[in-house]
Amino acid sequence: MPSYSTDNEGVSMDGEFHVDPRNPMRMVRYLKAWYPPGVSETDTLWGGNTATLAQLADGTVLKYARDRDDLRAKNCLDVEHAILSALGSHARIVKYVEKHEYGLQFKLAANGDVRRYLKSHDASEISEERRRK
Repeated sequence: MPSYSTDNEGVSMDGEFHVDPRNPMRMVRYLKAWYPPGVSETDTLWGGNTATLAQLADGTVLKYARDRDDLRAKNCLDVEHAILSALGSHARIVKYVEKHEYGLQFKLAANGDVRRYLKSHDASEISEERRRK
């Protein structure tokens, strides 16, 4: 599966996929970071292979395609929108606000994301059962 590089070490910056110089079994493309209007690098909360989460000025969270030209990633956001719209509100699902021009908009969870929540607490403070949940 192709991947993206955010450092251009050995990867041409022409926007095309190339053989990964560190692993010839992979294809990589240099991906220059971009931010939708109203989002800056300091607003970024978390990012994955296809999407990035950033906090907006109004306190909500925007999930947007990491590569603005990746049609598959944009389609995944459309599918997620359809699923979240069909599911509606639920106590165990972060509150979905609406489809945004650049992605999906969510309410910021009270305790942030799971990774940060677990890192901010001593392991002995949270039972193993709760951590697994």
